[in-house]
Amino acid sequence: MLKNFLKRSKDLITEFSSNQKLSSESVKLVFGNESGDLDSIFSSIIYAYHNSLISEGKNLHYIPIININEEDIYQRFEFMYLFNSLEYEVKDLVFLNSFNLQKLIGNVPATEMVLVDHNVPSENLKDMIDRVSEIIDHHEDKTSIYKEGQLKKKIIQKVGSTTTLVFDEIMDKISLYKDQEKHIFWFILSTILVDTYNFNPKEKNIRWIDMDWKAAETLCKILNDDKAFPEFRKETGEIDLNAIFQKLSGLKFDPEMNLNLDMNKLFTKDYKRYTYQKARAGYSVIFFPFDDLAKKYSPEVIIQKCQEFKASEKLDILFLMFVHPKNKENMSDLSREIIIFCEDEKLLEDLPNYLIVDQKLSLNEISRVIDKKKVRCFIDTQSIYTRKTFEPMIAKFLS
Repeated sequence: MLKNFLKRSKDLITEFSSNQKLSSESVKLVFGNESGDLDSIFSSIIYAYHNSLISEGKNLHYIPIININEEDIYQRFEFMYLFNSLEYEVKDLVFLNSFNLQKLIGNVPATEMVLVDHNVPSENLKDMIDRVSEIIDHHEDKTSIYKEGQLKKKIIQKVGSTTTLVFDEIMDKISLYKDQEKHIFWFILSTILVDTYNFNPKEKNIRWIDMDWKAAETLCKILNDDKAFPEFRKETGEIDLNAIFQKLSGLKFDPEMNLNLDMNKLFTKDYKRYTYQKARAGYSVIFFPFDDLAKKYSPEVIIQKCQEFKASEKLDILFLMFVHPKNKENMSDLSREIIIFCEDEKLLEDLPNYLIVDQKLSLNEISRVIDKKKVRCFIDTQSIYTRKTFEPMIAKFLS
């Protein structure tokens, strides 16, 4: 069962990180990306578990690694709700700060890295690039960085959620999954719904494709008779996709819970950092309106906190991507705002010109009581520019 697998994975990490050299062991560490969202966490856990089932009896261990520090998991409110509801415990998960990665590699030379929900190692793992052997992802393909023949498995498809691709792998071996494993399918279904914004029609072929919808339909059939989550059922007994989405999105976008986090935690809650040829950029997704932040903090404090975070992360540019539902009744109808913080005045002038004039992005600049020499603020009038679609454009500009 998955619970036993997680406990065993934690024990193995402790064992392999001890002083004893284990040349006979083979380990595949399964990393999600450093944003630590539902997709990264559950695709890592479930892909590792699935491959452990199909490789049972071999001297090979797939171990899921949550690519954040343990204390940061409690800010992932929707994850904690799902995990706690099915009586899992955070202490059984392996986080970045749960073990010494270099010591483990020294003790187990045959250690490889599997990337799910990204296809280039995050900045904190870039020294591991030669150990990447498998990739399951739905972002832009940047795998030309790897040596020829290095990747033993590569699945990159622009679906809405990496868990859709993991579920596709599972379907080939569905007989391995017993009734008591059905909570795995709740995790996958929930993640797909959050990633696709409950199959918002205007997001089709942007945030989801038919493969995601077919996966959700199949998952509903698998879970039809399961007793977990009665709150996610209609009166007729059918699974209520909207109830699942509204509950999880309500937690994700809860303004009070998010505003209780300090500024640094807001920046790091859903954060990715990229190094380009010309600059290093950080992207923080914040789940409430900028106006709410401005009510809590003065313009001077916001600027100061941006400067401090930018310095600590050694960034040239910080993008703050504010996203929130327009109303609580429809969590899939979102407003988006992009704040660019950069102390290089020429770059701060050239970048918006590139985005609006060259790339023809539907961004309207708005005035804020904030230093325009360091900050530019834009409304995404079509509400379509997620970090996943926005970052490749910045990469092109800064490379």
